[in-house]
Amino acid sequence: MKITATQIRYLLSIYQLCKNGVARSSDLADSLDVSRPSAHRMVDQLLKMNLIVKAGLPLQR
Repeated sequence: MKITATQIRYLLSIYQLCKNGVARSSDLADSLDVSRPSAHRMVDQLLKMNLIVKAGLPLQR
């Protein structure tokens, strides 16, 4: 599996957000200064790659 620099940046941000509780995609967008649709697309991509989980936390949309 190949992971891009952008995906790593998102994963690191998700990790940081999870340290403070729940990582919502809107919080992710704000922390990375990207649009919410962009964050949503990357979250979907990371979910498909099984790099994050949606249910049962750490990520909520």
